Amino acid sequence: MSLKTECCFEVGEVVYAGTTGNIATVRFFGTTSFAEGIWLGVELKEPSGKNDGSVQGKRYFECEQNYGLFVRPHSVWRPDDPEGERRVAR
Repeated sequence: MSLKTECCFEVGEVVYAGTTGNIATVRFFGTTSFAEGIWLGVELKEPSGKNDGSVQGKRYFECEQNYGLFVRPHSVWRPDDPEGERRVAR
């Protein structure tokens, strides 16, 4: 199974990410050295992230500090996903 099939998101795609539903752009998807499994690296529209696209000294993508965030694919949804609103923590 390819990463695209497994992940279903493409680099450059605008999405909502995390439990707060932040607007973000997908900048990376794949495996990482910091944790097992598939991860999405996103660049947030607002500086509410945790990094600049690098984790533990390894660069996965580039963005300004605090605009980068790594999340699991199940924590990301498209703006047209009718189930997306239910994922946002209240």
